[in-house]
Amino acid sequence: MGLTRRQYLRPEERDALLHHLEDQAIVARARGHRVAVRDHALFTIALASGLRASELTDLSVGDLQIGRVEVRLACRRLKRRGRDADDEVVLPKALRAPMHGYVAWLKRAGLGAEAGAPLFPGRTGARMTRWGVWKRWKVALAGAGLPTDRPLHATRHTAGTALYRATKDLLLVQRHLGHARPTTTAIYAGVLDEDVQQGVDDMWR
Repeated sequence: MGLTRRQYLRPEERDALLHHLEDQAIVARARGHRVAVRDHALFTIALASGLRASELTDLSVGDLQIGRVEVRLACRRLKRRGRDADDEVVLPKALRAPMHGYVAWLKRAGLGAEAGAPLFPGRTGARMTRWGVWKRWKVALAGAGLPTDRPLHATRHTAGTALYRATKDLLLVQRHLGHARPTTTAIYAGVLDEDVQQGVDDMWR
């Protein structure tokens, strides 16, 4: 059984959201405001990594590993059964420069001088809460003109569907999202029913 349309963003919806957040961040930087700059980085990483809200808020500046050509995240995977596990998430190479700029901005703002500092600080400089991330998610959706009934977990499902569309490889998606069982990942194959319809329509033109 696949996901419902409410549970993830289509590529054009994801892009519209990220473009809105980028525009807001540009204005915020010029005015010396912090929230929009952080939100742009927060939801960019959420939509690319598929990390859960708790995993995102647990990230520190030192967890963002920016190499010469790649960028990775050291994270703590939350497991429903058994102990949490350390893991590493590969991010798109296109995010290297933006994330490097974000870390530099954090340091200039006096928020990310230490490796253990929160990667996504709240207004007080402490780590954001899941509730805080949820509220900013709703603000971001509304600002981009998207339905605000999309759950925060839609960022994770968006990453999964986008990766499966790009690769058609469920094992790769399983590894990226940190699923313990392949049956959990199988929901992303079901999402492609709409792609089948599009393909059949294109075939008949």
